[in-house]
Amino acid sequence: MMTDRSNKQRLRPHEQKDHHEILLVGDFAGVGKVSFSVMTPLLTAKNRTLSCLPTAVVSNSFDYGDAVVYELTDYMAQTLEIWQKHQFQFDLLITGFLFSQAQVAIIKRLIAEQEKPPFLIADPIMGDWGELYSGLSHELVAGMRDIVALADLIIPNLTEALLILGEEQAYHHVTEAKVYDWLKSLHEMGAQSILITSVKILDQFYIFGYCAREDHYFKIPYQMIPIHFGGTGDIFTALITNALLTQPELSLERVVTHAAKVVSAILEQEETYPKEKIDEVYFQRYLNELRAMIPLEEMVD
Repeated sequence: MMTDRSNKQRLRPHEQKDHHEILLVGDFAGVGKVSFSVMTPLLTAKNRTLSCLPTAVVSNSFDYGDAVVYELTDYMAQTLEIWQKHQFQFDLLITGFLFSQAQVAIIKRLIAEQEKPPFLIADPIMGDWGELYSGLSHELVAGMRDIVALADLIIPNLTEALLILGEEQAYHHVTEAKVYDWLKSLHEMGAQSILITSVKILDQFYIFGYCAREDHYFKIPYQMIPIHFGGTGDIFTALITNALLTQPELSLERVVTHAAKVVSAILEQEETYPKEKIDEVYFQRYLNELRAMIPLEEMVD
């Protein structure tokens, strides 16, 4: 059923503010350009305060293979107690890797204890290629449904969207009509706006979306680079976040179209560089361009 959020005073993307308090929630990797390592430099701006709540510390990104993972559930709970004493308030939350239903519960409590519920962007990192990531449980999937019910924007890939809906068996039987039905179902679960990435229909890849503010469904084709690059999803989310904060008048479809083009262009360039260890985006080559706000003239007719 649709979650009733009409009585909640939430920060909306179209509301202008002089300063934003942003909280990133996700894992911290010692080696690898993912999560905090990517998003912190891309989201940093003079009119923002950027804070972090790590869900785990990881020796290296999983793209390298074996890794040491220390979950920080107890630390998160204790941090929440201290933050409540300090009365820290956040305008916008971005959630990434959550490792357990207990961590989901902590995020729900964090949101509930804010004076004004923050705008929530959730990337429900749980799986790919039709399967749940190794080491994660279906209890986490159940918990992630609670995050979806609170989110203003969710950005799952196709696998994650189907896991949330309990329809992962449909991964290899995708049609355009089905994707639109899945968007509708996710919205009915409570998510205000939805982007489903990595949708392959025939030989074309798409991002499908729904924007609640505009009551608009859309699909955006993009070029798939046939090499795995770690951190691309974090770049994509950061670009969308920057646009929502700085150019709220733009439609979500235009924002996502631009972000997809930027990421594809970077990956095409990265493909030409030799990699010493593993394929990850050396985004520092493009930091100035990525941190620049999306030029309005490129986004409107």
